[in-house]
Amino acid sequence: MQHRRSSSFAGAYPVTHDSIRVGCSFRTIVNNVRKIIDLKRKLGSDVKVVANYIMASMNIHELVDYIELCYELGFEEVVLNNLTCILSKQMFAWKVFTDPVEQGPGIINHIIDVATRRARGTRHKDLCVPT
Repeated sequence: MQHRRSSSFAGAYPVTHDSIRVGCSFRTIVNNVRKIIDLKRKLGSDVKVVANYIMASMNIHELVDYIELCYELGFEEVVLNNLTCILSKQMFAWKVFTDPVEQGPGIINHIIDVATRRARGTRHKDLCVPT
């Protein structure tokens, strides 16, 4: 069984991530990921470093840029997660999809398609999209 180390983002840029995940610094995550990947390489570790993206209505437009960021940082896999934990009525508007069988608006599907093609052009041959 391969061990995994996962880091979760809510945006491709500090302003987006930090506004959604208040108190969780985008820059700190990026710096820590760089350290983890550098240490992994130095030790020759087989730990798989995975990036998670929490898709929401206010960050879905950054998905393609997020794929580029993950490539630059050296993540081995990218997983897209639908926002599923709705803690308030305000957060209900943040969701991208309501349930696994719902088809998103055309623009959402287009963004995911472009991100998938971009991922295939990098070392992220498979982009894990919620089904």
